[in-house]
Amino acid sequence: MQENTREISKRQIWPVMVDGLKRSFNVSSTGGKYKVLGIKEVKGKSKCNGILIKLRTAEELAKLIDREKNYSTKWLNHKRISFPYKKQLTLNPDDQVIYFYPKAKYTLTKKAAEQLAIRPNYLTICLEGAVDIGEDFLQDFAETTEGLVFKN
Repeated sequence: MQENTREISKRQIWPVMVDGLKRSFNVSSTGGKYKVLGIKEVKGKSKCNGILIKLRTAEELAKLIDREKNYSTKWLNHKRISFPYKKQLTLNPDDQVIYFYPKAKYTLTKKAAEQLAIRPNYLTICLEGAVDIGEDFLQDFAETTEGLVFKN
């Protein structure tokens, strides 16, 4: 996991907000012992933030798809993406944007998700990444992640 994190951090990333998606702990980890984050399509005013990673080669995409085995890829319409954070990017009409959507066999029902713990260190890694991007990104991450509760 550490090696993949370092590889991605070398690439250029852009923090984004995407309309029509809702993020929650709705995915079973490999082995089924824990839950991890996933997204689902929703109508209305739902949105969630995330990162756009510019990949340089088809091999990089293949490695990322292999790493994210519990997810499939879906095309994302450029019109659904906004750049409300400091870093901006102009998408060209021919730029292809995908996102990772949980495969049905790994998607948890709300009841099943309540029975599982979050994978150890997983949330820490997510939050540290959000903090690295910025306080506004971290706040949006917390606000747009269903079931994320911070205790005082």
